[in-house]
Amino acid sequence: MTFSDSELRGEIPYLRRYARSLVHNSTDADDLVQDCLLRAIDKKHLWCDGTNLRAWLTTILRNLYVNGVRRSINQKHIGLPLTDELMRTSQIHCDPLAMLFVEDVARSLALLPQEQRRAVIQAMNYSYDEIAANENVPVGTIRSRLSRGRAALRLLSEK
Repeated sequence: MTFSDSELRGEIPYLRRYARSLVHNSTDADDLVQDCLLRAIDKKHLWCDGTNLRAWLTTILRNLYVNGVRRSINQKHIGLPLTDELMRTSQIHCDPLAMLFVEDVARSLALLPQEQRRAVIQAMNYSYDEIAANENVPVGTIRSRLSRGRAALRLLSEK
């Protein structure tokens, strides 16, 4: 036995509210609900009679959301100079714990505003004066960006 289309339709208002609470955007929430319903229909052979349909659908929706967030975080840090440079110049790829550390740093860097991220990355290889000349801004601006960027990275590493 399986759930009916009318039972599935009855859960849509709840799923839409839940999706909106996750993504804070009605268009993205509707897309998430649609993906959830498609997944539920595709996997309805996995649903067991007697289980709570709403809970099952909510789990599917939440997993889709979490996977989407993970995917976007991973896409943001792909190609960050820090990761590429560390992988080229060290033996980090041989140490799984070091590799996890590099991935965490890259993810944290991806969350910084662009100016702060660029300053932090450039500070690994260049002096403040060189960065300021490269960015065409005063040295004080570079110091400020680095200070704010490093503070944000410390906060992100504590989470």
